[in-house]
Amino acid sequence: MSSRYDLHPIYILAPPYHERSGGIRALYRLCHHLNKAGFHAFMVSSPYQAPSSLEAPPLAEEQRQEHLSRGCKPIGVCGECEIGNPLDTSIVVRYLLNTPGWFQPLAPSSFGDHDFFLHFDDAHVPAERRSIDLFMPVVNRTIYHLSEHQGKRHGYLLLSHRAALDKLEPPSWVRPLVTVTMENPLAHEELARLYRRCRAMITLERGVAIFESLCCGCPVICIPGPKFTPETYQRRFRGAGLAWGWSQVELATASARTGEFLHLYQKLERGVTGRVHQVFNDIIDKASQRSRLMSLPMLRAAS
Repeated sequence: MSSRYDLHPIYILAPPYHERSGGIRALYRLCHHLNKAGFHAFMVSSPYQAPSSLEAPPLAEEQRQEHLSRGCKPIGVCGECEIGNPLDTSIVVRYLLNTPGWFQPLAPSSFGDHDFFLHFDDAHVPAERRSIDLFMPVVNRTIYHLSEHQGKRHGYLLLSHRAALDKLEPPSWVRPLVTVTMENPLAHEELARLYRRCRAMITLERGVAIFESLCCGCPVICIPGPKFTPETYQRRFRGAGLAWGWSQVELATASARTGEFLHLYQKLERGVTGRVHQVFNDIIDKASQRSRLMSLPMLRAAS
């Protein structure tokens, strides 16, 4: 007899795996934790590539056809930047890894009335939508970790992927300063060594680099912008390890609270598989209930 998980395989649409994209890493890790939780989850990616450490297999066409022949109702998961229902599934889950419309302005208007929504951060949820919180830890902590023999920290690291730096004017005490951008990227191992050495990492944008820095015990100086403020950025961490703006006093407080961040992050890491299980069990329950309600008028008409 088929289980509910057999009847609802999960297809996750994502670009090829890329270590420099937190959003892509989150989708592949979601697949991994779904499979660890007992679901049948597959990646839809062309070309397919994923680390061997992740249980995130590709969806083969034979599998898709086999699911179709058994009358399965696949769940399609995609990011907030996808338009319409690209996986053509009866159940659609939008994982809001950024603000809808940020990368693809046409996407929000194509969301379905019956789509399910998950979010990485409260700030990503449109006012008119109901969404389920599903934070996905994506930091590779074999690379980003505390130093066993931490000496005195020295210097600062300015990290930018998309933000314009031409108007940024750090105060005189932010010296020496190393700048890293997409034009001169560093390997993860080299970044981790800088995080373990520097007094602070500086950023003008949200991103997984903030978590990677904090996991190395390096506080983060956040330069606020229209969509990057203490009120809108990952309130689950209670501001631990973050200094907003150029304040040496606030930076000292942030340095003292990096351990608090790590405690909260580790707790999320330990609970993520259970949380994924809970969330997708609930989605299947709600989808099944919705299907039964929609079939009632047809049954009454036939009787």
